[in-house]
Amino acid sequence: GFYRVLYAPALLDELIAQWSALPDGARFKLLADTSAFVQADRIPLASQFRKFRMLRGLGAEPRRALWHLVLGDLKRFDQLGMAGPARTSLHRFAVGLIEPRFLQLSWDERAGESVEDLQLRGELAQALSEYGDVAVIEEGRARFARFVSDPSSLPVSLVDAVLHIA
Repeated sequence: GFYRVLYAPALLDELIAQWSALPDGARFKLLADTSAFVQADRIPLASQFRKFRMLRGLGAEPRRALWHLVLGDLKRFDQLGMAGPARTSLHRFAVGLIEPRFLQLSWDERAGESVEDLQLRGELAQALSEYGDVAVIEEGRARFARFVSDPSSLPVSLVDAVLHIA
């Protein structure tokens, strides 16, 4: 079977406090379970905000699967609050959350880099542009202009992100 864990608030808070010490699978499960129960309206939306507190320590998270979950949750919140006053705050939060990992990866590929990092770089660049990160938007557009005149100037891992930004 497939099971979800409904964490008691005190247990969730304890797990959040130990976030960086948890194994990859436990971090993934914690994020996925909390998101699933909020989406199914089985736990209050406040639990999702509790999870966002946990994410403040996500900065150096290496796992693309975890980032994929987080980016999906942020996107859902953004869509739910399309015209709401909290949207600006959500965008600031999203940029603050995503930017540290993107800065670690940088725009440029490095020799010996993992496939996970190659894929994550583009996803984070695209997400940052969607949340209004001016520096990423400007750099994405500049890279697109170079790409138009020299298609080999843009690594394959960034094509989707740069086209999206442009």
